[in-house]
Parts: sequence; C-alpha cells; structure tokens
Amino acid sequence: MGRTVGDLCRFGWDPEGRGEEEHMREIEGGDEVVVLVNNLGGTSVFEMGIVVKDTLEAFKERGVKVRRVYQGSYMTSFDMKGVSVTALVLDEEKERIMGWLDEPTEAEEWKKGTDFGNAGEGTIRVGTIDVKEERKEEDGKVEVNKWGDASQSIIEGFVKVLAGKVREMEDELTAFDKIVGDGDCGITMVRGVDALTKGMIEGTVATDKGIGKFVGDCADVIGGTMGGTSGGLLHILMLKMSTEIAGTSGEIGWNEVALAFVSGVSRMDEAGGAGRDARTMLDAIYPVCDLLSSGCADWGKLARAAGEGAEGTRNMKALAGRSNYVDEEAIKGTPDPGAWAVKGVMEALREWQ
Repeated sequence: MGRTVGDLCRFGWDPEGRGEEEHMREIEGGDEVVVLVNNLGGTSVFEMGIVVKDTLEAFKERGVKVRRVYQGSYMTSFDMKGVSVTALVLDEEKERIMGWLDEPTEAEEWKKGTDFGNAGEGTIRVGTIDVKEERKEEDGKVEVNKWGDASQSIIEGFVKVLAGKVREMEDELTAFDKIVGDGDCGITMVRGVDALTKGMIEGTVATDKGIGKFVGDCADVIGGTMGGTSGGLLHILMLKMSTEIAGTSGEIGWNEVALAFVSGVSRMDEAGGAGRDARTMLDAIYPVCDLLSSGCADWGKLARAAGEGAEGTRNMKALAGRSNYVDEEAIKGTPDPGAWAVKGVMEALREWQ
C-alpha cells in the first residue's frame, strides 16, 4: 500500500456533506466510526486479518472509537491484490445511521459487521457450570464460582492443563500422523502450547486483562509460531473469537464466550473449507459447537461429544487435509490426529473443572 494504515486518521470528512476538500476536517480523538476493510479480490485471509488488526490499533492510538468493523470482498477488481479501508464517521445521527446499516438487503456479499464495545477487557462468568472452590472469609469458608472474573490464576491454570495434555499426547499424535499425514502433528501442537506458555512468562500473552485480550494475544502467538495449516486455522479461529468477545456489551458470560467460540470455528471452517465429515479436527470440534449453540454448559457432555467425534474419524473417508492424499485403506482405523488432540484436551479440561 502506498500509505500505512496509520495514515487513515489523516483523511478527513465533511460534516455538511459538501464533498469539498477545504471543508473537510480530520478524524480525531473522540470521534466514533464504522470501518469497512475491503478485499480488492486477491488478498489472502491472513493478510486481511493483519490489515484489520493494524486498522483497529491505528484508530485506538488516536483515541478514535470503532463502533463496528466490516471485513470482506465488498468491491473487487478481478483478483487484484490489495485492500481499501473506509471510515464512516458517526455524528449526532449515529443511531439512525446504524439503523440504516442494519436494514435488510438482497446483496449477497454484504456480510454482517462485527460490533465493538468496551467489553474486550471485561469479566467472564460461567453461568450454569457448577464449578466451585473454597475461599476463607471472615465468617468461615464459602463456595465461590471458580471462574469468577477470569482472574489471572484461572487463565494460567487453563493453559497449564492444555499444555500439559498436549505434551503428554505428543508421541501418540505423531504416531497417528505418520500413518495419515506428514508425521508432524505432535511437534506442531507442542510448539503451539510452548509458545503460549513462553508468552505468558514474557508478558506477550496477557492473563490479567480479561478473556478477550487473552484470546487475541493467543491468536498472535499461535499465528506467528505454530506453523502448518493447523496453526494458520487456529489463528483465524482465535482472532475471530477475540473480535466477537470485544464486541460484546457488558460483562462476558459463558454464553458470550461459547458463541464467540462457535463463531470462530465457523470463520476457521470458511477459510479452510473442510466442513463436517471430512476427517479433520472439525469432526471433534463441531459436536462441541452444536452443544454450545444449544446452551449446554456441561463439561462432561462437551468432552463426550468431542470424543465421539474424534472416534468417528477412524473409518471416515478423508475429504480434506493431508489425509486426502493417502490411500483410504492405509488410514482406515486410525483417527485424525487433530481431532484426537481436541478429544484429549476436552477430557483434560473436564477433569480440571
């Protein structure tokens, strides 16, 4: 691009709608905007994610509040590799303008935008999950919700369990992947959890600023260190999840986090294109998403759904991923390594809870 994303706020707007440069003023701190990041046709999903991230940071640095972000291929020029960024400044008529943006349309490529609020660094509650720990108060021991406000210790405990289980499964995942893929699933997964652990130690993965910031930092670390197709797809999942959480108004509860995860999985699937029943990690993830979408908050049921999904890949025909290039008879009876990793992690989290 000829200009950096940081140059965005040097562009102006004309409050009177006259369209003449001399009447335009710069976008400045305190303004509220709706942003459209447009793919001109040939820009990859990963590059679009980078542009969106940089755009949000550029506005934040200047004190400009982003109310909503639209991301997609809205106006293209064949397969041109490039992007355009447009900011709509909201004035005193902002609610009326937002209403117009939400009007129904028959334009198939007009994708729904992501709303932002101040909840990205809010708190998390687990709703109906019955998870308790004892805490001493002046009047004795009382039971409190273990997740509470997504405290630093809870998030770090989550990562500790996740990392421990993945490391424990490394050899098993590698053995499966030698049969159905490249043989690098175990080491790739371990590289990811090692990077997260290191990030928490070095401070690049925040554990004390709310679940939205934590997941966003995880996306950055995974995208930059894990490698492979799985690393790229998990980066997309977590980036979308973080964006959804950031767009939630008020406190972040179990339903909000669950639905953000489901949305992230949908975006990951959109990028990867595997879908269900294709012998990938999605076959263990989608059964979990189905339960979450129905309001389920039972870790036991979620773990069993992931396990059944992973087991189901043993005799499933490969329609995507590296297994798609391996003889069908050779891989029969061996589960998909990615799905098996999801199964193991969900079981470990159930035990931890």
